[in-house]
Amino acid sequence: MHDLGFKDPNEPYDINSYWSGSATILQYGTPVILYTLAMPKNPSNPYLIEWIKSPHNPIMEPNDMNNINYTLFRDPTTAWLGNDGRLRGILGNK
Repeated sequence: MHDLGFKDPNEPYDINSYWSGSATILQYGTPVILYTLAMPKNPSNPYLIEWIKSPHNPIMEPNDMNNINYTLFRDPTTAWLGNDGRLRGILGNK
């Protein structure tokens, strides 16, 4: 397992860094990551893998309508393509 290699958390949604995540290879070989947030274990580790964050982030965030508790939002599965052509995934939340 590797820590996600985002070098500088600098967006309002990731300023406190990352927790857990999963990677999926899309149909044409493009990898994507879904990650949740928390403090990094060692941000100066030289073996982190470097990724580019999408300008469309965050794709999901806690709000009054979805009732997501951001302190208990963890461990997303890899994604799969549904029969309707949309990506699906599952994650844990109390």
